[in-house]
Amino acid sequence: MVDLTVYFKKPIDWANVLYIHFWDTRPHAPIIDWPGVLMTEQKNHWFAYRFMGVTSTRLLFHDGHGRQTSDLQRDHPGWYTLDGGWFDQNPDDAPSAVEAEA
Repeated sequence: MVDLTVYFKKPIDWANVLYIHFWDTRPHAPIIDWPGVLMTEQKNHWFAYRFMGVTSTRLLFHDGHGRQTSDLQRDHPGWYTLDGGWFDQNPDDAPSAVEAEA
């Protein structure tokens, strides 16, 4: 079984510590209480969380200070930004339009 990893790009005005709260996992994982689980900081303001043995979940990201995403759902690895939604690969790694035209 493949694990599910999700990433969230921290907005500049959010706190420096981010949480993921999740529910309705497939297969069923233990229920977690609010505020959820701390995410692991990556480079370039990305934070990650790896679900072991989980293939889909409902979730939200938050900073513990009143800022949070809406309820989300994911069934494959993905990168989420507030201004762009879900991406199947890191949008920071995608070539820019100028580079693509060259």
